[in-house]
Amino acid sequence: MKKQRLDASSLELADAIIARDEQRKQILAQFETALDKLKNKQDPLAHCVSRLENISRDAEIQMFYFGGFPRDLWLGQEPRDVDIVCNDIHEERFKEATRANFIRQNRFGGMKLDFQGIEVDAWAIANTQPFIDEGNLLTCPHLLPEITFLPVESIVLEVYAPNAERLYWEKGFFKACEEKVLELQNPRNTSPDLHLVRLAHLQKKLGWRIGDSLRRFVQYRLPRTTPARLAELHQSHYGTPINPKDLYSAIERLIKLK
Repeated sequence: MKKQRLDASSLELADAIIARDEQRKQILAQFETALDKLKNKQDPLAHCVSRLENISRDAEIQMFYFGGFPRDLWLGQEPRDVDIVCNDIHEERFKEATRANFIRQNRFGGMKLDFQGIEVDAWAIANTQPFIDEGNLLTCPHLLPEITFLPVESIVLEVYAPNAERLYWEKGFFKACEEKVLELQNPRNTSPDLHLVRLAHLQKKLGWRIGDSLRRFVQYRLPRTTPARLAELHQSHYGTPINPKDLYSAIERLIKLK
């Protein structure tokens, strides 16, 4: 009887592994389809993505998309820009490979690059803001989704896969997309006011509801900042001016969203 129970457990485990592997393949297939569709457009964004893949392949640099770019790919939306991280040991090689595209250091200590008008923010993994905020000594790409501000940002996708199958990691990303909810994942960060600005922009873009924990974060943080400060951050992050009172009111309305 005990052997039968063990056999049954082994079969259940094997079935679960097969199911997860099949799900992984379906997810990667959807990303590959979205990337192929994007690259076939022959526009500046297509050039940017192809160029990053070529840099990763030719210079043997392990790089990952994260945040808004893979999120928009998954949701079938046009990405606004591209954020990438590279393996720490490849940082100098990456700087050399993108020297011609370098504009300046970005405000988080990484590099702002330009590929035919498409802005790319790039960091070595150890220099990404979530790891700095957390004080993590172990900086691996699979840990990045664990410490993002929102689950809908907690996706990391390999730029180029030398073994023909990209790596990816996530934490709550697909669940957030399925439920269409913006929720708080990691409140510990050095840019809470910027997160308010980004949250207002993202909610307007997606039209998703606000989760309870995120609503409490907004309720706590909003009275501790000013409309002028939020408008300044909006200008620096998105490159467009906005009326301070209108922005403050838009963020305030998030508290009432269900």
